[in-house]
Amino acid sequence: MAPHADDTTFDSEIPVPTKALPTNGDTQAQPASNGNAKENAAAASNGEAKEIPGPTHHESPSPPLELKGVLNEFKSFDVTPVIGKEFPEAKLADWLRAPNSDELIRDLAITISQRGVVFFRAQDGLDDSLQKELAQRLGELSGKPASSKLHIHPVINSGRDDGGGDDEVSIISSRQLKKLYKGQFMFAGEKRQSGKEGWHSDITFEPVPSDYAILRLVELPGTGGDTLWASGYELYDRLSSPYQKFLETLTATYAQPKFNETAKNGDFKLYSAPRGSPYNIGEELSAIHPVIRTNPVTGWKSVFAVGTHVQHVNDVTPLESKALLEWFVKLIVDNHDLQVRHRWQNPNDVAIWDNRSVYHAATPDYEGLGERLGHRAVSIGEKPFLDVGRGIARLAQRRERDCRIAQGSPQIRRFKQSTHQTRNLSTALKAAPTSLVFFLPDIITFKRSKIQKRQEAGKTPKSRVFSGVGDYAKRQEMPSPEVSPPPLKRRRISDPKIHHPSPPSLPSISAHDLPSTSTDDSLHIYSWNINGINPFLPPSTPPITNFLKPTSAPNTLSNPAPPKPSLRANLKRWKWPHILCLQEVKIAPTDTKTQASVRRAVNAPLDSADDNDGDRHLYDAHFGLPRDKHNATGFGGKVYGVCTLVRRDVPEPTTRTVGWDLEGRVLLVEIPGWSVMVANVYAVNGTTNDYRDPATGKVVGDRHDRKRIFHSLLRDEVRRYEDKGWDVVVAGDINVSRSVIDSFPRLRMGEEHVRNRADFEEKFMRDLGMVDTFRLVHGPRRKFTYRPRDKPWGSGGDRVDLILVTRGLEARRGVRGADVLDSEEERGPSDHVPLFVELGVGRVERVDGGTGEGEGGEGEVGLDERIEV
Repeated sequence: MAPHADDTTFDSEIPVPTKALPTNGDTQAQPASNGNAKENAAAASNGEAKEIPGPTHHESPSPPLELKGVLNEFKSFDVTPVIGKEFPEAKLADWLRAPNSDELIRDLAITISQRGVVFFRAQDGLDDSLQKELAQRLGELSGKPASSKLHIHPVINSGRDDGGGDDEVSIISSRQLKKLYKGQFMFAGEKRQSGKEGWHSDITFEPVPSDYAILRLVELPGTGGDTLWASGYELYDRLSSPYQKFLETLTATYAQPKFNETAKNGDFKLYSAPRGSPYNIGEELSAIHPVIRTNPVTGWKSVFAVGTHVQHVNDVTPLESKALLEWFVKLIVDNHDLQVRHRWQNPNDVAIWDNRSVYHAATPDYEGLGERLGHRAVSIGEKPFLDVGRGIARLAQRRERDCRIAQGSPQIRRFKQSTHQTRNLSTALKAAPTSLVFFLPDIITFKRSKIQKRQEAGKTPKSRVFSGVGDYAKRQEMPSPEVSPPPLKRRRISDPKIHHPSPPSLPSISAHDLPSTSTDDSLHIYSWNINGINPFLPPSTPPITNFLKPTSAPNTLSNPAPPKPSLRANLKRWKWPHILCLQEVKIAPTDTKTQASVRRAVNAPLDSADDNDGDRHLYDAHFGLPRDKHNATGFGGKVYGVCTLVRRDVPEPTTRTVGWDLEGRVLLVEIPGWSVMVANVYAVNGTTNDYRDPATGKVVGDRHDRKRIFHSLLRDEVRRYEDKGWDVVVAGDINVSRSVIDSFPRLRMGEEHVRNRADFEEKFMRDLGMVDTFRLVHGPRRKFTYRPRDKPWGSGGDRVDLILVTRGLEARRGVRGADVLDSEEERGPSDHVPLFVELGVGRVERVDGGTGEGEGGEGEVGLDERIEV
């Protein structure tokens, strides 16, 4: 296929079949077959792929980099919602010599990786030397391997006419391209009807290809010559989940034989010495890379195998390979909203892009309108890899952006008319990352009505909420989801004077919609804040019968008695899940009779005749109950408490509590055969009530402080299991609503609640990279888990109960289903509804069960004790 007049000097590449793909993010350089590029290429031509070695990003996938916000002071705008950012007034030469230059360049690198391409206008102070310095520092400050330098193009270098005097700066010259590619240049042909062959990423034929590329045009045609970029992130996100998982198993062969042909026809040699990396050497331009790759700077996945540089997809038939590669390009061409078109306006306009995650194509429409000349510096990055556990953050950001676009801008503009609050809101918007805007519409709508009422009453508006949001945004640079109120102090959901539109009604889930647990390769987990277990237990004493009066059957037709809540009936309706995590069971630690009653109730045969599975599906009940004599003393100790029901065919589970929780909030179930740990969690409510040292009784803070400490301790517990190679599920009432779509009619935005929400997001969703299974499956769909009983159904709610999984679990085992059973029937006597997740874990080995009351006696699980089930 002919090369094209692009800004990256035609890097067509030809991929080679392979059997080895580091799908787990294993980035250790593979040993070379013998270090002979020619032999590797010959093997490729015979269909025998050989992995070519290369350095990786820090030799292992590191956590995504976070912006420090140092670029916020410079004027900028997003060119499109999906891709592209422009700094219309900034000067790169000044950034390179600024006192905080490293911070500026590092944030620029992250911004380029997130937005795909960044534009600067009229950089007259940027010469070739500074351009090379910038390219190298972008990679170094974002963590590229030490052996990676600047690329030297095998064709477009100082050895060519009009090639300049520096091998590390490629001269992109329309005059030179016409000489090199006679009859193949994209201007050739009088009736060109497609330009799709122009899309590509730079130098992917190299074993270690490019991370960042910088193009500076110094000579422009009278008009035309625009460049287009397209987002590989967005392309990946628009694929269905089954296709994503399939493509993540594939590699492709990347090569550029046209360069060899061009050198032969032009009677010159390709540059065969190391081209920016000791691995990029020789004249056989061929490499094997994943079809889907992870960008180490963002952690996001993108489709990498796009354009004429990809010869074929490995391990599939030629027809299948051709269909896949054409389909990738068709998705770009058919979806112009994932593209950005840049018009070069001035000499020394600059574009910088991340070749790992975007593709680009020049527009050859300027024949006869003048020449086009540019200087390009290309940084070498790491060997491409795929970390299948990443990618969730990209989806969350996209949904956040959609909601921000739909809800944010009009309210923000209206609110800025309020003179007193404008400064605080502007500060928050300027200092905070873009994602914080996601939460501002609800703040604006809620607070403005209060401000107007105070102004009408002649009172000074209070600004504490906005000051808190702005100040905390500066410190943390992250969004802040909401915390659900304490159960006994729920906020007033609706004001009778104000009409709150209800969210769209959602169909209830029936038993037919629930996943079946009959398969032996799935783990089904339910979670439910039961708000007291007593309604689900049989009466402790039989009713007294009066033998002096004849009894008569009650008129059940005219006055039917409501069915008695039954845990056993729920388990059957939910098709016998393997694990049920219950929160707020409200059992005193000394109440062994109630604990024994629970064990009997979950295994007692149902009255209905169709309880065919009653003898087969038996459960053991395990408890984590409060022992804190200073913080869990209300109602005679019948507060908090968690209970986990484990089906007896789960292989060899053990349970334990944790020493740092004395309030009965955490109970862990370990399943060694699957290397899975399930944490049943009833997280601390954030309130201003005192929290006392459990040992001394001394006040050490309030419940807000304790909540954030609880987050840290639970995060560290999860991390300890991950360090052992285990997968972790955290299920329960987290007492956090993550965003505006998780609460109705609005979030509470007090400063402490904002901090709690932000703390949860940072420690679980960012530090641990955990996956919110409901959001993973349902995207922005609105369902709630807390439904107050003192209000009509549907008048309000919060999604405060979550099931989170570690990203390795989602990647290796898969989330097969997840949902919230958001209906009055499922709520029962509680004020929460259940939720569930279905995970792939492998075969469930059968084990014999014991008696209905279990083997563990009547005591609850002790601190840091392990109890065999």
